[in-house]
Amino acid sequence: MKPFMLAKAEQFRAPPPPPIGSDRYTAAFNEVKEVGRYVSGSRTPDQTHLAMWWKEFVESSHNRLAREITAREGSDLWDSAKLFALLNMSITDAYISVFDSKFFYNHWRPYTAIRWAAHDGNPDTVSDPQWNNTHRHTYAFPSYPSAHGAASGAAMTILGKTFGDRYKFTMTTPEVEQAGPLSPKVRMVPPTRSFTSFSAAAHECALSRVYLGIHFRYDSEQGEQLGKKVGTYAWDHYLQSTE
Repeated sequence: MKPFMLAKAEQFRAPPPPPIGSDRYTAAFNEVKEVGRYVSGSRTPDQTHLAMWWKEFVESSHNRLAREITAREGSDLWDSAKLFALLNMSITDAYISVFDSKFFYNHWRPYTAIRWAAHDGNPDTVSDPQWNNTHRHTYAFPSYPSAHGAASGAAMTILGKTFGDRYKFTMTTPEVEQAGPLSPKVRMVPPTRSFTSFSAAAHECALSRVYLGIHFRYDSEQGEQLGKKVGTYAWDHYLQSTE
């Protein structure tokens, strides 16, 4: 798919993920193995809530948030049009960019890594052939970096540039899919989470995928960083006032 703004899909390609034999990989492996498992004694109730609460795709949840904020702030037609254009171009280009990185590196997900750890050549990773993640679903495409982290990072960057990053808001997600796409919906209790900045929300969104058990921490961190680069690029280069 051709990007709206980027010169090419690989313009902000993520750096390589850590080698599977490295200490960084081992630490990320052990973290998601514990806090991202279906029944975890280490994941807190709040972490379980945010893992599920952030599941709604960014193109839905972040556009809903933008509608609520523009109405509250009384944004005029020009400012609103600019915001929604930049928001959705950034989300789209973040997806295009992150999938370039995903298929360039073709990095496995925790579900496969944990079940097959006996074959990974790393003596410090221990396999669990029965392991499953928090919502018992794994997306069928490469892990690194996180698309959810990238899309949220891009969208929250645009919102931060528009209203100032240190903007307090409460975001509502009434229900999410129980597992993968088209699975039954489950209601979120509570349906809201509150934040003191857009960047804090983007970071929580990215890390939610670790607690959900579908990404390593470095997937989430690099996805968030990629998204911020896309959002900043959009703000700096597109839809500038000529006045």
